[in-house]
Amino acid sequence: MPPLTNLLPGGWGDDVTKVFTSNAGSMVATTIQQANSLSPWEGYFAMTVWWVVPLIIGAYLIKRRDA
Repeated sequence: MPPLTNLLPGGWGDDVTKVFTSNAGSMVATTIQQANSLSPWEGYFAMTVWWVVPLIIGAYLIKRRDA
């Protein structure tokens, strides 16, 4: 996926790359803040969204399809 973000127009690719799980997760444990990267709390939020959204969708689909 990261190489495909180079196809996005303008600075969108950089913004999308920041919230990938590998980049967001590494920002949670970072002690020295790097320029143009997520803060630890933003990284934690992005990682949380990556697992909460599929969990909610899965729970909804199981409840809807289970007889």
